[in-house]
Amino acid sequence: MGTEILFWEDTYLFGCESKVVDLNVQEGAIIVTLDRTICYAASGGQPSDEGKIEVEKEIEHENVDKTLMIKELHWSGNNILHSCEVRDPIIAKILAVGDKVKVSINPEKRILHARLHSAGHLIDAALENIGIQLRSSKAYHYPNGAYVEYMGKIEQNIREDVLRRLEKECNRLIEIGGPIFKEVASGDRVTELCRGEFPSFLPKDKPVRLICVANLWIPCGGKNLRDVREILNVKITKIRSNKEKIKISYSV
Repeated sequence: MGTEILFWEDTYLFGCESKVVDLNVQEGAIIVTLDRTICYAASGGQPSDEGKIEVEKEIEHENVDKTLMIKELHWSGNNILHSCEVRDPIIAKILAVGDKVKVSINPEKRILHARLHSAGHLIDAALENIGIQLRSSKAYHYPNGAYVEYMGKIEQNIREDVLRRLEKECNRLIEIGGPIFKEVASGDRVTELCRGEFPSFLPKDKPVRLICVANLWIPCGGKNLRDVREILNVKITKIRSNKEKIKISYSV
């Protein structure tokens, strides 16, 4: 089954109760697998959440720090592994499979990451709206230099004009607003949502998650806002070319 992924259903869920299903104790650290989690593990050009795990079990020892600070999150098959700093060695000795814990994340960081991610998809839609057809190839939705990359060209002599028009269109769409939809689909339904073309990078034998931003459906497994308005604003900072690719840098 794997870890139940709660952030796919609710980006705005900042805490949850979980149960330990596996442990790997190392020197100064403990890797915890939970039955369910709100924590996003870095993938798809998005950063991991920052958070902590609080052990709920009663402990005979006094003044034991029952908080595990999450230092790293990563996928292992269908599970998300929580690599944690052990503040108190007693916890590493008594924590066991089946124990109940509380998981919480930094809400400000979560919403910032979701704004950056949704803004990247909004740029996809805005490009089409201003008449520029490019195929998305890569994205980096981190606060320290977010960008989206596309296969194709934008000639040097029109890039400044495209930058201004693209930023204007992004912020026009934000002002209009509209819900960001999500759907898990497969086969012909994916083809229908993706305008008659099944994306070549998607598995054809498994359901995939898609979101819709400003009327554009996009395969996506990340954190998104509820409404385009919540992006607040987009600043297109640079458009540059690298061989057959165009990189559009932005901030929110």
